[in-house]
Amino acid sequence: KAGTNLLRGSGFEFFRNSRMDSPNFFDLGDPPPFTRHQFGGTVGGPIVKNRVFFFGGYERLQEDLGTTVITAVPTAAARGGAVNPVVRPYLDLIPLPNGRDLGTGIGQYTYEYNRVTRENFAQGRVDVQLSNKDSLFVRHTYDASRQVAPVSSGAIQTTGFEQFFTKSDSGNRFFTVEAKRTLTQHPESGQYVEPAVVVPAGSAVHGPHLDWRPVAGRQLRRRAIVAEHRLQDVER
Repeated sequence: KAGTNLLRGSGFEFFRNSRMDSPNFFDLGDPPPFTRHQFGGTVGGPIVKNRVFFFGGYERLQEDLGTTVITAVPTAAARGGAVNPVVRPYLDLIPLPNGRDLGTGIGQYTYEYNRVTRENFAQGRVDVQLSNKDSLFVRHTYDASRQVAPVSSGAIQTTGFEQFFTKSDSGNRFFTVEAKRTLTQHPESGQYVEPAVVVPAGSAVHGPHLDWRPVAGRQLRRRAIVAEHRLQDVER
């Protein structure tokens, strides 16, 4: 969107939480905490009246999402059997069941964890009216987001890792030339750069563990940096 000769702007805010939520079938007592806060605004106006204009916007997302997780853990009776002394320290890290007995030495364990999401988005644009038929505008976009979630909770040591992390920074330059009133050419040039942190396949994000129990201890965390550069020229 382009600015005009009038200085104008707008703002917004959205907020919700779990205060009015009811617990679902799997929650223990009250529902897990949840807050979502989105806010931002826009502003635009003239830099040089009738010639140069600006317009920009910003938005931020803050979300803390509590989630109820159900898994299975060994019961007290199962722990009282013949357990290898080497295994005992690791077995003691696992909490006792807080739900129904599933049989064969296994019980239900329910816990909550909090997933944290943060995102910042901004975009700015400057338009220049070169003549009655020619115009030029430059646009820049910035977007950075991060999501962190623990892989275990409850009596087990909480271990958090970056589940999702991206940051993009792009700029576009567009020059518009109108040769005739009925014909408009749009040579376009832009560049997009997005470095991202990802978890490579085969890395030990969760560490060695049994599928039927929560993960214990600190996890090995590996990063791979992916950078992408794109340059595109379009004429139409």
